[in-house]
Amino acid sequence: MVSRFVGPEDGNRGALVFNGPGDQAGTATGVLNPQLGPLQINGGTTPTHLPQSGSRAIDAGNSSGLTNDQRGMGFLRVVDLLRANAPGGNGTDIGAVELQAEPPPTTAGIFGNLRRPSGTALANTRVYLVDQQGQMRTVTSSSFGEFSFTGLPVGQTYSIGVSSKRYRFGTMSLFLDANIGGVNMVGLE
Repeated sequence: MVSRFVGPEDGNRGALVFNGPGDQAGTATGVLNPQLGPLQINGGTTPTHLPQSGSRAIDAGNSSGLTNDQRGMGFLRVVDLLRANAPGGNGTDIGAVELQAEPPPTTAGIFGNLRRPSGTALANTRVYLVDQQGQMRTVTSSSFGEFSFTGLPVGQTYSIGVSSKRYRFGTMSLFLDANIGGVNMVGLE
């Protein structure tokens, strides 16, 4: 990260400018949200801002040979979470602390499609999902027979069924701990 102070001699009241390779900047109409947690003790003895999942700071820096982050022993400086690294970077997070692992998702989705016995798409058909508390959600399949339920809390078992006047479908139970795709349901005559 390369920075320089822009002062009155530059026609500015004073600002810190980052213009090195891999630096990230907001636009003239908005600021870049670094998606950092609150200033708090995240391990170690000093308060820090821990990058939140989805932060642009994750895997966007270079450790410059450091093996631990600001918190000290037990907190590795380089934990490459398999995101695209910055040019010249080594998977280190930008900032004082390194996110040690991606937190598990709190919500996920179920994605699939409906088919006739012939294998063709079954469009405009109601698909329902029931959670463990008995709450029901419904969607209608697209013209390609596709359906999706998103924003579902993980760690639950869901039942999926289809309401069709012409075809019979069984009910499917799925335990959701991450996105589930390829849920193919074929109707019987």
